[in-house]
Amino acid sequence: MDNYREKIIRIVERELERTEEYQQRRDEYGNEEYILGCIMVKGDAFPKEVIAHAFVEDMGLELQFQVWRDELRIRQKQAMWYDLTLFDVEGDFFGKLEQGYSILSVSDLFHCTAWNATEYLADEQNRDKENSCWKGMQRYLNYCKKHGITRNYLVKKEEYDGIDAMKFYDKSAVAKFEKNRKTQDQCR
Repeated sequence: MDNYREKIIRIVERELERTEEYQQRRDEYGNEEYILGCIMVKGDAFPKEVIAHAFVEDMGLELQFQVWRDELRIRQKQAMWYDLTLFDVEGDFFGKLEQGYSILSVSDLFHCTAWNATEYLADEQNRDKENSCWKGMQRYLNYCKKHGITRNYLVKKEEYDGIDAMKFYDKSAVAKFEKNRKTQDQCR
């Protein structure tokens, strides 16, 4: 899996720099470093759907494409710049996890953003028990648990000063979601 993961990350980095949107910004502002915030993939079979978010200064670049098995060919590539203030962790990240995407990579800085969003979503969940992003948030927190992402880790790496999102982690809910997902997969 790590070899596959590394290949996808290299492809995402290469394709980000090849997009017309990135090239135009580079021509206008110079060669800025971007932060690869997160990469999500969907599908157990090929082609796999890939969504990546990269951040440069106050702008975000979303890149979507399909990866094919044989040559890891790229198909249906779309890229779009957006104002970072318009990035919605709840919909653009937790919502995608709810829709069946899984996390391939998340930067420490992006973890801080996601952890800050959990408090609002947890408050909202107390009012709206059918909030679909709740499942996505639980899947994300399960990823954090498995990969050792803790408040202390984020404090050390990024000087994070927000809440401890793991207090919203519901292990039994994750087990239920995964059981339902496996049952649905078997019915297909």
